[in-house]
Amino acid sequence: MATKIRKKTKKREVSPKEYREFIKGIELEDIFFSKTNFELLVFNRDFWREKININIIENAKLLDRNSEKFVVTHKYNLVISNSANKEEKFLKISANLIVEYSTKKEITEEIFELFRKINLPLNTWPYFREYVHSCMGRLNIPPLILPVLKRP
Repeated sequence: MATKIRKKTKKREVSPKEYREFIKGIELEDIFFSKTNFELLVFNRDFWREKININIIENAKLLDRNSEKFVVTHKYNLVISNSANKEEKFLKISANLIVEYSTKKEITEEIFELFRKINLPLNTWPYFREYVHSCMGRLNIPPLILPVLKRP
């Protein structure tokens, strides 16, 4: 019986110079919400007076790419819960943004891994912050001011 040994292939690392050159060659062409949702999970809207826990999860995927453009989806999910009991959820807000960039150099998987952590959130975060602020107003709840996003 033959045993196969799988070698882990090490991803090629992108140099800071290579990443800077890629970033210099891109432009934001379009950004829009493809799906949004907010849901108040409690009848009493005074939950914001309690100590709350805010959890935000984000996820990004490369939808399309070629030598002239690439398209990304960036999803945000925010959950506000009771800090004493995180199972007691008060509010959920989610948004999916589609972002299209023009590029002078085709994006690689390795560059995308950096881009999704560094540059993409800088472009999408202001849209999500405004959406959260707007949802809170629609629910007649004092606005939740999300912090400025800071990346290295």
